[in-house]
Amino acid sequence: YTTFFRPNVAYMAVVGDVTVKEIKPLIEKYFGGWQKATVPVAKYTTVKMPTATNVAFVPRDAAVQSVINVTYPLNLKPGHPDVIKAKVASSILGGGMTGRLFLNLRETHAWTYGSYSSIRQDDIVGRFTATAKCRNAVSDSSVAEILKEMERMGSEKVSQEDLDRQIAYLSGGFAIGLGRAQTVAQYAINIERYNMPKDYYKNYLKNLSAVTV
Repeated sequence: YTTFFRPNVAYMAVVGDVTVKEIKPLIEKYFGGWQKATVPVAKYTTVKMPTATNVAFVPRDAAVQSVINVTYPLNLKPGHPDVIKAKVASSILGGGMTGRLFLNLRETHAWTYGSYSSIRQDDIVGRFTATAKCRNAVSDSSVAEILKEMERMGSEKVSQEDLDRQIAYLSGGFAIGLGRAQTVAQYAINIERYNMPKDYYKNYLKNLSAVTV
């Protein structure tokens, strides 16, 4: 704890019905004695984009289902204009029960209880992931359908109806999240940590609704 938890590598966000004048003396009282120190930083090799498809197969003789994970690193940093567009696209592909992966692998083929995809932005390396847990006998077919739906996203325009549905879904989730103090605090930290525009979250819904086919 004393090695890694230091104020020079920490962020503090205060959310509530208080002013800076009211809260600053309390912060100074309880955290003023917290000493700075040099904190070890791990060095990792920078992730490189794969040049070919790689398959990692982990056999488990007693397994009653397959766990499939199709993933790819992304150069998608927090606050980048493509983040919102990428999230809309990923939501259409596999953001829930109305996503194409779910409708294909579960509703059409009944191979799985659910199949989903997600996008994660990061200041070092982000990622795209599509997943499914399916019956052993249809593992290969499930992979093929996931890849087919991914290819379809890149070769066909989505319908306006699908786009509008996902924008409404994401808008609702964002609005609900603002009701949680920890979410508001995280947004404030994100702005400082990743040097994002100060009005990024104020304009989030406007920018989300501006996404087009």
